[in-house]
Amino acid sequence: LLLFLIYAPFATNRGLLGLLFPLIFLILLVTAIHSFLNRQTLFLYLMLGGALFFLRIFAWLNQFSLSSNLKIAIAASAIDAVFMILSINFIIGEIFSREIITVDAIRGGIVVYVLLGIVWFEIYRILDGLIPESFSTDEDFELLHFSFTTLSTVGYGDIVPGSKFAKILANLEGIVGVLYPNIFIARLISLYEQNRSK
Repeated sequence: LLLFLIYAPFATNRGLLGLLFPLIFLILLVTAIHSFLNRQTLFLYLMLGGALFFLRIFAWLNQFSLSSNLKIAIAASAIDAVFMILSINFIIGEIFSREIITVDAIRGGIVVYVLLGIVWFEIYRILDGLIPESFSTDEDFELLHFSFTTLSTVGYGDIVPGSKFAKILANLEGIVGVLYPNIFIARLISLYEQNRSK
């Protein structure tokens, strides 16, 4: 996930890296999550990941940016958002099914926080495709930057929501960004400390 965030400013559909990076990202997520999925859920998860990757291959072969074809961009962002939401659901389900909270569970909670930022980024991309000028930028990396500054409630103000829907979504992300670490992560750390003291 950290590599994704570092790579994002330099992302392009052109070149071999434009094809390999999405594949590596999907493989890492599926590998991390497959051990606690049943067969039907894993199949659905792989189908979504495969559909997303094939959209990326199509874009790469035709040498155009997803942002230059609205229907493909919206479809890819929607599938990506569902894929990430499923990942979040699986990770949280696994964390809460454990009787003992370990460092791995806390790491899983942190991964969920990063995935939340990526989910909101995909939602912002969909909104920007459906309602142009929803944000003061239309560049993908700038929307990713906006998502994480909103989630972390830093809010530099260099990018602003321009439509009512964008403002509502940004408000909701800010609320999630405050509540998630203060309630969920704090609870995990508290349970971890209780387990260590026993």
